[in-house]
Amino acid sequence: MFSVMSRPRSDLDLNRLAPELRRDGNVRHLRMQALPPDDLFASVAGLPPRTVLMPRTAGRTNGEGGVAAVAVADDLIVTLRRDMAPVGLIQSFVAGLFDRWGRADPRSGALEPVVIDPEIDLAIWTPRAAGLADAATRLWTEISRDGRPDPLDGLTTPSIYGNKLRMTRTLYAIAVAKLPQGSPILDIMSGTGVVTRMLARRHSVTSNDANPYAALLTRVQSIAFAGDGEREASTLLDELSEPWSAHARALRDRYAAALDAEERFLHGELNEASLERYIAFIRDAIPAAEKDGPTRAGDLVTARYANAYFGIAQAIEIDAIRVAIDTLKSKDEVRRELCLAALILAACTCNPGPHFAQPRKVNSHASLRNVVERRARSVGWEFEVALRRLASREPLPRFLGPTTCSDWRVALDAFDRANRASDVRTVYLDPPYSKLQYSRYYHVLNVILANDYPPIFGAGRYPPRSYRFSSRFEYQPSMAKREFDEIIGRCANYGVGLMISYGERGFVPIDELVEMVSSRYRSVDVFSEPLRHHSQGRSLADVGGGRVTEFVIVAKP
Repeated sequence: MFSVMSRPRSDLDLNRLAPELRRDGNVRHLRMQALPPDDLFASVAGLPPRTVLMPRTAGRTNGEGGVAAVAVADDLIVTLRRDMAPVGLIQSFVAGLFDRWGRADPRSGALEPVVIDPEIDLAIWTPRAAGLADAATRLWTEISRDGRPDPLDGLTTPSIYGNKLRMTRTLYAIAVAKLPQGSPILDIMSGTGVVTRMLARRHSVTSNDANPYAALLTRVQSIAFAGDGEREASTLLDELSEPWSAHARALRDRYAAALDAEERFLHGELNEASLERYIAFIRDAIPAAEKDGPTRAGDLVTARYANAYFGIAQAIEIDAIRVAIDTLKSKDEVRRELCLAALILAACTCNPGPHFAQPRKVNSHASLRNVVERRARSVGWEFEVALRRLASREPLPRFLGPTTCSDWRVALDAFDRANRASDVRTVYLDPPYSKLQYSRYYHVLNVILANDYPPIFGAGRYPPRSYRFSSRFEYQPSMAKREFDEIIGRCANYGVGLMISYGERGFVPIDELVEMVSSRYRSVDVFSEPLRHHSQGRSLADVGGGRVTEFVIVAKP
């Protein structure tokens, strides 16, 4: 039985829930309306037709509860419990219904309800119930269930700025609604590769990222050992053990005095006096290397980042593991890259700050405790855990295409050449949103991978700017707009569709971005998802506690 909660109608609430964002006739919107509590059937029958949902503040209005309705067409209505329905999934379901059945000739007759999901009171009302019920149920099942992330996806995705782990389920649902299964997708700025992995469940996906660490994390998404992951990880750890242990012993002997002093901080009592002593210790124990080339063989991280991003014992472990991984190079490149990805995960877990833009400052008793807690973690243990998790992931149901590490223009040209025979081709674009210099956030990870001893400068111990990739989507709004205009234009000229992820506080206002897309494409849909962003070490009090809306713009030629 379809339940109805009493809720007074409020046009003010509805306007806040579904603001208009129309810039052209090809941009579609959906309007949610609250139902009067007295006569559900008559209310549903009288709703005007609408199209695609975009609730900017869904879940944060005064009228959170109650039943809402969406008229997909004159003879196809969707009703749901608004307070319980996942925003992005409902948007995708309605968009999928509209694309499949919203344009059909309307049928006359009584609206018959069919419950699709009793947990959220999701139902369709239509005279075509017999013909639509099974198809609508299959669509909702794929949208709501098939895109649930595997627990290992979260455990193997580093917590770095901009990762899309929380958006993967919504992105998958949108792909189900808007894209044919199996159609090719280019994840053109793949980041951690978690979206690549999710989309590869139903699409032929290739990927690209200009940052080496990101390209690596994406490449290893396709590595799986068909149930033998634990054995493969154990074999790798056995192969790494001897060179790892030997190099760690050599570095511990070299830095014995500093290690002994650090040990007293990491495992001794912390008090107010400890703060001044630790500040002096991390300043003087191991000066940062400032010249080209290694200070001594195999101490890249220890000489550059010990007592900055990592503790001394941690830096030694990273160096020892990195040296050991290179002994695998001539044996198996796939397993070597799996080990490098595990090392990246371990480094992110042990860094006390939320990023690598600057070392975490120790200037209070609370910050001292936080830094000491992170630096007491064993890199070797975190590396082993990450390696076993990476090796134990389930194989992807579809082949994952090559991952390149190049400018987006090169990747787009290659994707166009390789997929011209496909009727539907799509680029997924997740560019930087703001003036943050993203190359500063990941430079340590890229240096660890390259293992090439660049000179370092400043408080962040950065390599030269020429060493660090910088995106034109960041720094300045005018530059970001030009870059958007170019990539949108190139995709449109190639006849390639677009899925763009972008935040409401991005350099380019979302309405301007929608207008840019709609001027080049025949059909545009706008989806949204309310999220809470990571603070990245800053106060979020002045930005709504970090609550933001992430938008996904889907454009078809």
